[in-house]
Amino acid sequence: MLSDVKFAIRALGKTPGFTAAAILILALGIGATTAVFSVVEAVLLRPLPYPQAQELVSLRSALQNQFGQFNVLEFRAYRDQTRAFTGLAAIVTFNTNLVDRGNAQIVQGLRLSANSFDLLGVQPAAGRLLRPDDDRAEAPKVAVLGHGFWQRVYGGRQDIIGRAIVIDGEPRTVVGVLPADFLLPVNGYHNDVCVPLQVDNDPRINQPASLHVLMVIGRLKSPDLKQAATDADLVLADLRRDYPLEFPGTTGTQVTPLMDDVVGDTRPVLTTLLGVVGSLLLLACVNLTGLLLVRGLGRQRELAIRAALGGSKNQLMRLLFAECAVLAVAGGAAGFLLSQWSLSALTALIPADVPRAHDIHFNGLVLGFAGLVSVLAGVVPGIAPLWLCSWIDLRDAVNTGGRGNTGSGSQLRLRHVLA
Repeated sequence: MLSDVKFAIRALGKTPGFTAAAILILALGIGATTAVFSVVEAVLLRPLPYPQAQELVSLRSALQNQFGQFNVLEFRAYRDQTRAFTGLAAIVTFNTNLVDRGNAQIVQGLRLSANSFDLLGVQPAAGRLLRPDDDRAEAPKVAVLGHGFWQRVYGGRQDIIGRAIVIDGEPRTVVGVLPADFLLPVNGYHNDVCVPLQVDNDPRINQPASLHVLMVIGRLKSPDLKQAATDADLVLADLRRDYPLEFPGTTGTQVTPLMDDVVGDTRPVLTTLLGVVGSLLLLACVNLTGLLLVRGLGRQRELAIRAALGGSKNQLMRLLFAECAVLAVAGGAAGFLLSQWSLSALTALIPADVPRAHDIHFNGLVLGFAGLVSVLAGVVPGIAPLWLCSWIDLRDAVNTGGRGNTGSGSQLRLRHVLA
């Protein structure tokens, strides 16, 4: 087999124009497809960075038959009465001022149920995260910093734990830092700081007409979304009975995988983009097939002479296959280098609200995909010259005297097929 590869390299070296064109075609198709797939893998295929992430769901209220967020009274009813979840947590975003030793800056953050991190299974990058008892009214005022904010403002200093800061005019103590891969369906929102929501101490606790501003996430006891929605609808039915004006409508509660909520509208855009570059790869394969067929037609006499010298059709087909394999390796390598360059340009164009855009990189899955695409794109078009070698009459090719002849019957039939 090694001798076949050496022969293939020498043969391709004798036709640099064809070789360069074939490698360029493969590189463009493989490079574009691999770059886009790396984005799809990071955003759509990679699981959420939480234990048993498939159990995590997002809930949407069915106010006036339109799915949306919850108010305080509604969330507490779901939290206390549903049985299909191991726990529910509420989240709301906010913008405020953070003052640290006289220096003030505007920050974005999350107020969330203090059980949120236990529910998700998040581990801190430093210190500790919020605990359920931080939601008590008499609990010390604490805060958790986002990983990006910690790096950007404090340079990742470990002595940030225990530091006194002021958030929204309220003194708090920094108790921990979020991990770098912390992710919730608040895309485009910087998690600079997190503070306990303390929903049971909210003055709107008994106000059914209060604003619906709470996002709600939960962890299922069993992987049955329909059962979870049915359980949640029992609570909603009670709310509609007790507060018909504040909770109108007939639509049930929506329970969806948290992954779907995180990805949002990004999924159809990325799948369409992957389909487009996949079509370009298919076009590249078609063009390469045409190049290989034309090259094969021009080599009929050469192959016929090799056959006359004792080479069997199987040996000739093996040599042709070796050429395709060499092209696949060269095109795949060039395509991988091109994908690395194009990925840098692609990530620079990705909007900030695309989830996990900062974590797009080549990993084992992307490398395996690139290898598979290289094999398919390089070898599948190689079927054409193999078919040509098996179809033509090599003895007839010798007798016709080469390219200058008008062609044998088999040549004419093949040209008719290509036309």
